[in-house]
Amino acid sequence: MNAKMKAPKIFWTSREWLEVAKSVRLAKLDDNLTMNAAIRIGQQILPENRRRPEKTFYTIADHLRKVVFKELDAADRNPAGKFAPALETAQESGSPLLNVNTFKDPMPHVNVDNPIQIVKDGLAKPSFEDSIMTRMTAFASVIAAKFEQELLTQLQSATERAMDTVDRNFHQRLTNARKAVKTSKAALPKVLVVGLQGSQPHDIMNEYGEMLDLRFVESTGSMSVLKASAKHVDYVVLMTQFISHKHQDAVRDHEGLIYANGNVSNLKDVLLPIACR
Repeated sequence: MNAKMKAPKIFWTSREWLEVAKSVRLAKLDDNLTMNAAIRIGQQILPENRRRPEKTFYTIADHLRKVVFKELDAADRNPAGKFAPALETAQESGSPLLNVNTFKDPMPHVNVDNPIQIVKDGLAKPSFEDSIMTRMTAFASVIAAKFEQELLTQLQSATERAMDTVDRNFHQRLTNARKAVKTSKAALPKVLVVGLQGSQPHDIMNEYGEMLDLRFVESTGSMSVLKASAKHVDYVVLMTQFISHKHQDAVRDHEGLIYANGNVSNLKDVLLPIACR
C-alpha cells in the first residue's frame, strides 16, 4: 500500500502577501466579514495552486496584522514605494537591479556632457599608452552612464503601466473571488448541534458560520424534528451537558455522531477539525 503523499507546504512571496493583504483589507471594509472569511476571499485572487489551507488562516491573520498591513500603510505614505513590487519581482527572478542612487552622480570626476574635453585631458598624459587608455575609459564611462539612465527610465515606465493594470483588474478579481466562495457554500460540511441554549447558537455562528453549514435543535425540541433534521447533515454534535438519553437514542445510528462533553468552548474545539477538512 502506497503511503499517502502529503501536500507540499505553500510559502507566499512578498508580492503574494501584499496582494492578499490588499484583498483581505477591502473584503473586511466592504462586507464587514470575519478575518477568516476575509482571508478565504482574499487568497482567491491567487492561482489555485498558490492558495493555502484554512488551517493556516490563524497564522496568516497574525502575520497580516503584525507585518503586511503595516508595510501597506507605509507604502501609502511613501510615494516612491510604488516601484518596490516591480524591483522586488526582478530581484526574485534573478534579473540585475540598478541602484537608483548611482544616477545622482554616476561619475563625479568626469564631465559626461563634454566628451571632447575628456579626450583632451587624456592627450595631456605623457604616456601614449596612458592616453589611449584614458580615451577608452572616458568614452566607456559616458556610454555606461547614458545607458544606465535610459534603462532606469524604461524600468520605471514599465512598472507604472503594470501597477495601473493591476489596480484596474483588482476589484474585478475580488468580486470573482466572493462569487467563488458563495458558490462553494453548498459544499460546506453540514453540522447539526443539539442542546445549545439562549445566545449560544449565535456565538457559534459568529465563529464558524463562514466555514460550516450549521443547524441547531434545542434540548426542548421534539424528537421527530431531531430525527428529521439529522437525515440531512454530515455530522450531529450532542451537547451531553444539556440533553437526555432520548436525544441520544434518536440519533444513535447516525454515522457522523459526535459527543461534546463540555461547554461552548469545548464545542468550538470539536468543530475546528471539521471546518479545516
